Parts: sequence; C-alpha cells; structure tokens
Amino acid sequence: MSKDDPLAPQLIRGRCLCGSFQFQIIGPIGEVRLCHCDLCRRANGTASSANATISLKQYHVISGEDLISEYESSPGARRCFCSRCGSPVFARVAKDPGHIRIRLGTLDRETDAEITAHVWVGSKARWDRLTWAIPLFERGIDSPLAQSSHERRIWVESKILRRPVVAMLGLPYSEVLAWGNTYDQHSCFIASYLPRNPH
Repeated sequence: MSKDDPLAPQLIRGRCLCGSFQFQIIGPIGEVRLCHCDLCRRANGTASSANATISLKQYHVISGEDLISEYESSPGARRCFCSRCGSPVFARVAKDPGHIRIRLGTLDRETDAEITAHVWVGSKARWDRLTWAIPLFERGIDSPLAQSSHERRIWVESKILRRPVVAMLGLPYSEVLAWGNTYDQHSCFIASYLPRNPH
C-alpha cells in the first residue's frame, strides 16, 4: 500500500501531559465521536470528549503503565488517567473488553482522524455551541438525531459556499437570519440560523 493510502497501517504515538505514560497504536483511526455527556465534560474539563475506539491488538504501551489510575465513573465503565499529571488517556468498558476508547487529544498533532458525529447533545452545556456540520445525536450513536432549538453557527469559507452549506444542512436559504463579518485572517464567515419550527 502507498503511504498516502488512508487505509494503510500507520504507527501513531500518544502520551499524557507530563510524558511519563507513552503508547503507540497501529492506525488508521476509525470514526471519532465528540461526546457531550455530563461525565465526559466533567472528566475532561471541556465541552466534549473526542474518543476513538481502538482494538487492544492495535495498542501498545511504551512506558509508564504503572502510573495509570482508574476511576469507575459508571458501572462497568472505567476512565483511565496518568496519576502524575492527571491527563485522561483512555477509557474501557466491561462489556467490550477487546477495545479501549482513546482520548484523541493524547495523540501526536499530525494524527489524522475523521470526526463523524456529536453524541449526547441532549446533555451538553448551555454555553456549548455546536459549530460543525456533522450529525447530532440526542444520546448515543444509536439514538434519534437531535433537533436542536438553539442558535447554531457554521463556518463558511467564502460567500460562494453559503448556499451549498445551508443546503447540506437541510435548511432553505431563506431561513438564514444573519451573516457575520469576516473572521480573522482566514476570511471565514458565520451563519446564524434557527429552524422555523424549533422543538
């Protein structure tokens, strides 16, 4: 396989904040979901947690395994973190012993991955603005799609792309309420809109 083939095996390195715990995985990384549940938000101190499910066959600890502590945040679900610096590094669940959920932020910045969905948006913080044009699920990935009544913003790279982006989101162009001004050096624009019949 070519090195440019997205399906070709990739050696991906990851570590905690202090660097004491280091690991590697054999990629590519599959689908990544942004979880907005209360547990992930509090455990990571952020709006959401970016998680990728990795087979234990792809995963290898390089150093610091003895520094990993666990916290059972819900029955059968353990969040694993470095006991020295506190970095959340992965999670494991009893019902799926062959896999772990890697926290994407621990991986080297060159790592490529595809964010495919927001999950548990029914539990998201009020200040959390969902800005990516990817599916939203009220709870887990198998739950119904969310019908948000909140104002949402999308980043559009040029005026030419405005209509196609709005169409992709399933909204008539007439529902756009306002277009923002140019945003910093990237010449991006903000579109603010609300569904006509919010739930």
